[in-house]
Amino acid sequence: MNTSNNSSNKTNKFISPGNIEAKLLRKRNLYLALIRKHPGIFRQECAKRMQISTFNSTRLATSLLHEKMIIEQVPDLTGKIPRGRPTLPLYINPEYQYFAGIDFEANRWRFTIINFSGNMIFSTIMPFTECDNRKAYIEQLCNLLTSAIMSSGDLWHNVVALGIAAPGFLDKQNGVIQNYEILPHFLDIPLCDIYHKISLKPVFIVNNVITLAIYDNWKQPEVAEEIILYVAIRSGISAVLNINGTIYHGSQGNSGELGLTLLPCGQFLQDIAGLKALQQTLTEADDKFWHGQTDVVEQTYLNHQTLLDEVLDTLAITLGSNAAMLAPDRIVIYSELFAEENILWRKLNKKLKVLRKKQNLPKIAVVRACNAELNEAIGAALLALESIYNV
Repeated sequence: MNTSNNSSNKTNKFISPGNIEAKLLRKRNLYLALIRKHPGIFRQECAKRMQISTFNSTRLATSLLHEKMIIEQVPDLTGKIPRGRPTLPLYINPEYQYFAGIDFEANRWRFTIINFSGNMIFSTIMPFTECDNRKAYIEQLCNLLTSAIMSSGDLWHNVVALGIAAPGFLDKQNGVIQNYEILPHFLDIPLCDIYHKISLKPVFIVNNVITLAIYDNWKQPEVAEEIILYVAIRSGISAVLNINGTIYHGSQGNSGELGLTLLPCGQFLQDIAGLKALQQTLTEADDKFWHGQTDVVEQTYLNHQTLLDEVLDTLAITLGSNAAMLAPDRIVIYSELFAEENILWRKLNKKLKVLRKKQNLPKIAVVRACNAELNEAIGAALLALESIYNV
């Protein structure tokens, strides 16, 4: 009887070698992610954060050091007498591997390469133009990637995967952009297959606004303790909710098309406040206006006050309504139009505060994401890194 019970217990506790291997790989990847997000972290802190023993933390560090995926930084001990062997801080080896990211909208296509630490080492921005048929869009997308790869030179040889921040409605499973409503004829573009054939690398794709949250999750680890509404005001307008470090994708992965909010006037939000719609109206605006330069924005506002006030009112009402429903800790707004703290930014902020007061809601932090033109492309490269390392 006892023998049978012992045999049964052993069978129940059996774990296949494959499962053990997968668990070890998962721990390794989490260890790497921790060092990447907290450069200079010590083994003991890694153990604490991952809830593993210091012994296992040291084993993981030793293995990753041997593979040259991480490095140690020897402290300057000039004039000091060390006691025993000092614990050395850990850093990602930035040259171990590179990852590429792509982001585009109605008028621009962006390409970046990041190193293994997640820092950008190459970027290029090229115009993206409206076409009169689907085939022409595909040809343009092919030419842009081919040109970017050539421009990156020897850096490309160390790139192991490619991430895409895609506009419009996405069939993520098949890597197809089903519809980018801002551009006519931009339908059913199998972008993952196209870019895999050109790059000969694994290709990963998500909606572009999601890569903003990915970017912040990597670059600002403290966002893991907040609920943040990210809003991108570009050619179109999109939003995503980051809940304590977890990005809300929606039931079919297509959450975020804020620009398709229907307004009482019968228009969509992006028809009034999207930059493509504004560019079609403000045809004579200086290029510096579209890059948020304070003095040029001020003058343009004075010349088109009624129009721009309508845009800001519409944005404020839409953002205020979404904030009232989703109750984030803060709103982070990405737009080249707000690259500087100009009059448009100040007025939008003021309108949101007034609206919150009328709603009897507490004040909410509204943050301007400056110098953010490449954030989605970098986020796409980080997506590729995450996908390869399953974190």
